[in-house]
Amino acid sequence: MNAPLPPPPAPLEEGERLLAAGDAAAALVVWTEALARAEDPVLRSELARRLAGLHRRRARLRLLLPLVVLGLLLPLAAAGAAVLGQRAERRRASAARSALEDARAAVERERIEAALRKLAGVALRYPGTAAAEEAVKEAGALEGAARRAREAAGQARALLERGEAADAVRLLDELLERGGLPASPLRTDVEGLRARAAEAAELRRAAAALEERDFAQAAELFQRHEGRVEARRGEALARFAELSRAGKQALEKGDLGVALERLEEANGWAERAGREPHPLDALRERWRELRRVRCELRYAQAAAALARGRGKEALRSLRQAPKAPDPALARRLERLERLVVAGVPRGMVFVPGGPVPRGDVLQPDELPVELVFVEPFLIDRREVTRGEFAAFLEATGRTPPPGWEPPAGPEEAALPVAGVNWHEADAYARWAGKRLPSETEWEAAARSELPELESERDVVARERFCAAWKEGLAALSAAAAKRWRKLLAARSTTGGADVPPVFPAEAFAQDLPGAPRPEVEGERVRVSPRAAYALLAARRWPWGGFWDSRRVSSADAARPAGALGASPLGVEDLAGGVAEWTASAYRPYLGPPRNALEGRGHRVARGGSFRAAPEECRTAWRAAYAPGVRFETLGFRCARDLEAAAR
Repeated sequence: MNAPLPPPPAPLEEGERLLAAGDAAAALVVWTEALARAEDPVLRSELARRLAGLHRRRARLRLLLPLVVLGLLLPLAAAGAAVLGQRAERRRASAARSALEDARAAVERERIEAALRKLAGVALRYPGTAAAEEAVKEAGALEGAARRAREAAGQARALLERGEAADAVRLLDELLERGGLPASPLRTDVEGLRARAAEAAELRRAAAALEERDFAQAAELFQRHEGRVEARRGEALARFAELSRAGKQALEKGDLGVALERLEEANGWAERAGREPHPLDALRERWRELRRVRCELRYAQAAAALARGRGKEALRSLRQAPKAPDPALARRLERLERLVVAGVPRGMVFVPGGPVPRGDVLQPDELPVELVFVEPFLIDRREVTRGEFAAFLEATGRTPPPGWEPPAGPEEAALPVAGVNWHEADAYARWAGKRLPSETEWEAAARSELPELESERDVVARERFCAAWKEGLAALSAAAAKRWRKLLAARSTTGGADVPPVFPAEAFAQDLPGAPRPEVEGERVRVSPRAAYALLAARRWPWGGFWDSRRVSSADAARPAGALGASPLGVEDLAGGVAEWTASAYRPYLGPPRNALEGRGHRVARGGSFRAAPEECRTAWRAAYAPGVRFETLGFRCARDLEAAAR
């Protein structure tokens, strides 16, 4: 069963509640409606009283609201007026400041008078502002600075006209250092005048330095003003004089390379300086010759060091060599350096080459005796052995020579191979990456000695000696050829054509003209035919000028004699082991053929075998054989170019 609803609140209480809640309009509605319905006189009277009070209250509120609003607006209006006044003042100050900045900018881009007018305009238009006060101060300072600048510029121009450029520079420097002259066209003019004065002062200093022979200082000062014609010519004069002096000083010290370099540089300035260039052809030739001598010295020192196993020393000598003056010498140095870096191959000897005597007077085919230039090369220290040749046959499958028996043991394997023809020797050399030596190379390996040169003077002395020896050998060859013609003519008239004549060496030597030894007088060297013969005979066998049977194999077999019979370079068994094939065809050294074998395709064999007479073991002895023949006394050794060894 539903509970009964509570009675609605009485109109009076409801209206009071709404008033308490601040809703006067709702209370007015409640009470007005209750008054219209009320029948109780007391209630109606109370409702009427309360409605009247509510109406009076609302009327008072309507009167107070405008007054409150007006009270609030009056202070705001006063504050707004003050703000507007401040804003106007700020706008005026800002305009004054902008005008001042514009006037300041005018100082930098316009003439001083225009800038002063603008500063005055700021002061007149915006009196009382800070910008106006600043404009007045700046105008005064600017006017004073401009006056001082014009006065100083006038004085500086007068000094320049009198040639007193240094004083003009000092005057303008004082003006600029004093300050007060802002960046402006006037300041730019002053700075330009100062630059011209400084340029004139430096040119005068440069001219004075040139006159005082301080060429380096003069050149430096002139160079700073290369835009001026007189400065360019002045620099050229200074450079020409400075380099010429340096070149002459270097020449006095004997430093030809530096002298030539400086004088060539001087000649580069000669035309611009209006001077005649130095004649340098003779100096260039002297410097070229000196470089050649220095290269020869370094080559000889490196070759000697390499032969003694001192590779680092050899490399150091080569790298101290100057640039070679000709391609052939440059190649020789380069090849030797490559060999030093790679190392001499095992079992080979380095032959440094150079001028080497070739030939003798004891046989007609050994003439003429002369110094020949031999390129450096490598040659086997010992003859090719039976063991090495056996390895070649096995590796290539080549048919062995007739009667070939492989070595029975190490002792036989170490003996020199013999019984091979020229073609087989050549094939072995190619298989081994080598070649057969020419007969001139073979003789160089037998005769050459290590060059012992310590200075450039030694190189020059050796070359003078070689030139004199060459002349002596030419005279010796002519005398020997004349003697041989007599011997051969006598043999043909006496009917002894089958008996080879014996050359009377001792009597021939005694009959030769000149001193028995080379003669040296200052820079002049003379080698007479007699002295030339003595020098030639001193290396008639690989070990010297005498026969020594202990230095060769025994008469019954080709056994290596080793170091005992070695040449000065350490090449062993060049005499008395087996004769050795060379790559050379048998032909005259000079002129037409003189016997039946020359020019017929025969190959030269060098070095007497264990069965040869001492005469046939000489370093100059030449034997000739058809390339297909074989002898038990004929073997070979190999050679190699430096390029092939350094690969």
